[in-house]
Amino acid sequence: MRDDAELVIAARSGDHDALGEVYDRYADRIHDFCFSVLRNRDDAADAMQDTFVLAASRLGQLRDPAKLKPWLYAIARNEALRRARARRRAVPTEGAGVDIAAEPVDLEAGDAADNAARLVWAAAAGLSARDRSLLDLNVRQGLDGQELADAIGVTPGHAYVLVHRLRDQVERSLGALLVAGPGRDDCTELQQLLVNWDGRFSPLWRKRVARHVESCDVCERSRKALVSPLAALAAVPLVGAPALLRAPTLERMHAARDRNLGSVPDRRRRWIAAAAAILAALAIGGAVTALATSDDDARLGIVATHSDHETTGDTTTTTPGIAPAVAPDETTIPAVAPGAPAATPPSGNDGTGPTPAPTEPDTQGPSITNISSKQACIVVNGAPSDTSVSATVSDPSGVAKVVVEWNHDVDGGGSEVMTISGSSYGVVLGPFADPGVLTWSVRATDSAGNTTTAPRGAVVVKAGPCP
Repeated sequence: MRDDAELVIAARSGDHDALGEVYDRYADRIHDFCFSVLRNRDDAADAMQDTFVLAASRLGQLRDPAKLKPWLYAIARNEALRRARARRRAVPTEGAGVDIAAEPVDLEAGDAADNAARLVWAAAAGLSARDRSLLDLNVRQGLDGQELADAIGVTPGHAYVLVHRLRDQVERSLGALLVAGPGRDDCTELQQLLVNWDGRFSPLWRKRVARHVESCDVCERSRKALVSPLAALAAVPLVGAPALLRAPTLERMHAARDRNLGSVPDRRRRWIAAAAAILAALAIGGAVTALATSDDDARLGIVATHSDHETTGDTTTTTPGIAPAVAPDETTIPAVAPGAPAATPPSGNDGTGPTPAPTEPDTQGPSITNISSKQACIVVNGAPSDTSVSATVSDPSGVAKVVVEWNHDVDGGGSEVMTISGSSYGVVLGPFADPGVLTWSVRATDSAGNTTTAPRGAVVVKAGPCP
């Protein structure tokens, strides 16, 4: 069985089976992750397919082939969160504050362990899409350390802080909702609190129950006696990819790979044609040299000299940010027109001239300017609201990635990839449901791996009118 790095290298060189092996290895897991975030099978299937098609089209951008797994999850996370944001914008105003993926749970069906798993699964729908994605990557998909950091686009230290804080929140708030099931019979006050509860685990109910449990000795004891919410969440069965999606997805993957990295058979045909042209040129040049006088040579402008040690320049065209896909047994040969002069070594290469100065390595990060947020203050007032951040980013060697790292002192934090429009990059942050302070910073990386981080900005999230 080939490992991830071998599969990526093989896929880049045109191996027809390599993309199929990648799909078979990760399709079920990627689909399960997308379903965990979106809670809709159709949306999850679309997000999963787009993940693999995008990955196939961007194989040349994966600098370390061994990091295929977190790279796929990073693409899947962006696709799932993009769909979650679009779906939130489509929710009517009167539904604001209630996660559209949250569903009521029948607590009478199944045994205690099964109830706990279903209860926590449903309760997790009351988390934000970003928190659900982070929780699922860590608890259900098993990503940790550098893999998790690569998947969410932050440093390992930042990933640890985000996960540690989220796991604490889940143990507290989702653990409290476990009490809202079998443990509610032990507390009259909790029964009164839940008299109008419809069984949907919205952020509002999650916070109400959590606050009660923390202040109630009876409910706190009940919570500690129940199964851990994280263990219950990890026990939720995997939702695999529909078998019917394999063939159409692979067809799209192969088309995307060939379109962006080039078709290997086509490249071989071009190589053979170029080699034939060179041999024909050399044969014509040799014949002319044998028959013509020096005056004829000068008139025709043909030089028939040839050296077996002469080197030629690489004429491969490379798309910025994408490594050229060349099969291991291929050599790039330039097409030489008949009558072209022989290549002359640069001055200094033959010892007769000064040695050219070495090219200075690129150590300068991208330039980040025109940094702004849509507003300095946003109002929630019972209905979640969002804001947008934009910046102009440029670099002579090309911009590889631009992200916003953000933190809300109540709703948590995360990292979002900014999309480009012209020379400007932008992203929507939120929606946020709680008053507090949202801080953010823009981090840009160029094609040489240099990074620049812009000064941190802040947005005030208020329940009342902004100043």
